[in-house]
Amino acid sequence: VRAMLRSYHLLEMPEDWDQLTFDNHVHDANTKGRKTPTHLIMDAWIKGIRNLTVIYYNFVEPRAMQELIQAADIMGIDTRIGVEFKSRYRGRYVEFIWEPIGLDGAQGMAEFLEEEAMRHLMQDGRAASAHMAKHVFGMLRQYNDNHRHDLSLLFGINLPEIAENEFLSFVAAGQPSLLHLAELVYKQMLPLMLERLPKLREGHANGTEEEKDFIETLVRYMHDLHPEQIMETYFTPEKNPGLDDPNTPGEGPDIPEFLRITPQELVSRLSTVRPLSRITLTLSGLRTEDVLELLYTCSGRITHLELFNLKDFAA
Repeated sequence: VRAMLRSYHLLEMPEDWDQLTFDNHVHDANTKGRKTPTHLIMDAWIKGIRNLTVIYYNFVEPRAMQELIQAADIMGIDTRIGVEFKSRYRGRYVEFIWEPIGLDGAQGMAEFLEEEAMRHLMQDGRAASAHMAKHVFGMLRQYNDNHRHDLSLLFGINLPEIAENEFLSFVAAGQPSLLHLAELVYKQMLPLMLERLPKLREGHANGTEEEKDFIETLVRYMHDLHPEQIMETYFTPEKNPGLDDPNTPGEGPDIPEFLRITPQELVSRLSTVRPLSRITLTLSGLRTEDVLELLYTCSGRITHLELFNLKDFAA
């Protein structure tokens, strides 16, 4: 453990230190993260985090919930489970994180998942996630037909097609996302870019000043490239006009009813399924007046606001 702490420049925390370090919005491998629930808890413990909220999209897998809560109990980390839902608001989606509270550990959560109202909610959530996954597979086809060639031409490499089963194997237990796709593309690109470096070095040594400038710019771009940059450059609605924008509510017959509801309808249903719960409104993309309107129209059922999200702040 101490070797790992040195490697990652982390402080060693005494095991009996009652610190208040927390992270209220993390994901494990069952959504878009890369760590299993157990790995996530171990990672939090090593970093000195003692309060954790793990967020799932639209539904919770019982096996993931059991593993997460049991690992948290073993390591003494106060862990809550949140489910992120979308609802329609003024031509876009807004996001809420719902945290049922007052349940007695893994057994209490397992019994809650079996309640009829909760089972129906999770079933509707799965339908919403399946609809969103259709967009990801549409983007995979766009990548194979178009973006793969653009990236190959830009970097002077030959990127292969990605088959659906290869992508699903990479996603593993998670929910297919554009970030998963971008990570797989980057994983394929990295060895091909490294393979090309010796030729670029040779070209730089023997090239004209103009050629050297071009090679230096290209190598810097290779060095700075990361999965989110691929996603934000190529997997946008503007670059894929043939695909529906998943962040813009549609009206087609294939849209699940659960993705048609208003914030008022969503929070009312969540409060009915589990009256003892936290409902957090995430503020990404919202103006102050939007937040005030949502607080008012949801009749006080919104209990918390996510005031700070490091990813949004960094962006």
